[in-house]
Amino acid sequence: MKQGPERDALIADHYVRLRRLALRAKSRLPASIQVDDLIQEGALGLMWAAERYDLARGKFWTYARRVAYGWMIEANSRQHYKNAKHCELREAREKPAPHERQIAAVEQAIDHQRQAATLRRSLAVLPARTRRLVALYYFEEQTPATIAAGMDVTACRVRQIHREALTRLRREVEMRGLKRAA
Repeated sequence: MKQGPERDALIADHYVRLRRLALRAKSRLPASIQVDDLIQEGALGLMWAAERYDLARGKFWTYARRVAYGWMIEANSRQHYKNAKHCELREAREKPAPHERQIAAVEQAIDHQRQAATLRRSLAVLPARTRRLVALYYFEEQTPATIAAGMDVTACRVRQIHREALTRLRREVEMRGLKRAA
């Protein structure tokens, strides 16, 4: 059967079955696939099958069901492939090229070294006792009470010296032009 009213009647007679087939196929496919898209692809498969079907071979639906289902699954595969390619392309555009990442890493390391050098110079401005307190607090992670016992002052005085040291360091770092951490 090629074209004409016989083909159109055959398709119309099997449209309800095609819809059921699409609903059944939908239950086996990802949620992102719409039933209407499956019906549309299945209808194209049904038309293709009707054009190539030989009435002498037997029941049309036995043949057309497999063809329509195949068209639905193939369309899903094409859509999945297209979505995957789209995601890959978007990721490729968003990611910097390897050499750009290397350049960024080197620039970040240089910036970190500059910040560390500026901080070391700023720490050198502090009095020895205050530098010792900062080292104990930040590098040895001692509590104000522990530092107070070792420096023979109260924990309250340790906190006060710490605050003064931070204020002085901020001023010194800003004066040297180092960006403040966010």
